[in-house]
Amino acid sequence: MIQRIQTLFLIGVIILMGLSMVFGHWFGANDSTSLRIFSFFAIQSSGPDNSQILYPYTWIGIFGSLSILVAVIEIFLFKNRLLQMKLGLLNSLLIGLCVGSSLFLVWRAQNDLGAYGSYEYGVFFPLAAIILNRFATRFIKKDEDLIRSVDRIR
Repeated sequence: MIQRIQTLFLIGVIILMGLSMVFGHWFGANDSTSLRIFSFFAIQSSGPDNSQILYPYTWIGIFGSLSILVAVIEIFLFKNRLLQMKLGLLNSLLIGLCVGSSLFLVWRAQNDLGAYGSYEYGVFFPLAAIILNRFATRFIKKDEDLIRSVDRIR
């Protein structure tokens, strides 16, 4: 049901996590090597040649993709609000794992590269998605409390 405010928040979570997949997470360079981390891979360029590194950067993309999937499922389970709240908590965990793995891999890349870089937009989108997901879960709980209070009156 798109007219519910929590559905709009969940659509925002989907959009932000999708944007997180598109934009880079970190860019760092020293004198001979530069490294750009994305959600599913990293591009390392040393001199004229570029190479893509898949493992372990795919974990960021896997957690982000699962978060998008859980948010879509959560939108269509509007009749079962308790399951919706549980999926909201699972989604917060998945987004947190996405952020945590991203920051860990950035920290590790800084140590391996020996140079500090700059964070890009892909790191900040999941942080905003956690906030929107929390708002959605809060409004789902408000709906559940309203339904329970009406049942008590009957």
